[in-house]
Amino acid sequence: MQRSGSGWFETLLNSHINVSSHGEIFGAKSRRTNASVIVDIMDKVFNLDWVSSSSKNECSAAIGFKWMLNQAEVLAKYKPVVNMSLLTPNLRHAQRKANRAMECFKSTRHILLYYEDVVQNQTKLADVQEFLGLPQRELKSGQVKIHNGPLSQQIENWDEVQKKLKGTPYETYLKED
Repeated sequence: MQRSGSGWFETLLNSHINVSSHGEIFGAKSRRTNASVIVDIMDKVFNLDWVSSSSKNECSAAIGFKWMLNQAEVLAKYKPVVNMSLLTPNLRHAQRKANRAMECFKSTRHILLYYEDVVQNQTKLADVQEFLGLPQRELKSGQVKIHNGPLSQQIENWDEVQKKLKGTPYETYLKED
């Protein structure tokens, strides 16, 4: 999902000598018009190590990409006002999408990872490297977190959000880190 720390996580993975991550390769609409276009682009990405000098000097044990839209640095200063009438329906929709994705990929080898897990538990990066079959390395990123401080300081109408989610299945999202 956007704004989940995925760019930071991708740079961490890409700092591993045996990982080749190619970023947001499906940002352009023309690259996601239909399934055959997507498969062709994925084939090109996965074959880059064989046909070009874009690979690292070590054998790639994992090749990947990120599929989402670019974000602006303006986000660091932006304090959104949450639409209260859409808050619960949007959270339900996001949960259904996540559940559907998990259902679609249940037979695929995968690992479920949350941004908070990586930030709070440094062994998660070791778990990811193990899952990918990589030799353990210290992973580094040049990216910096743009939103600092508690969630209550990031949302303009936090008090309304708190009232709306209190007593719902989404109340856990109110937890301050």
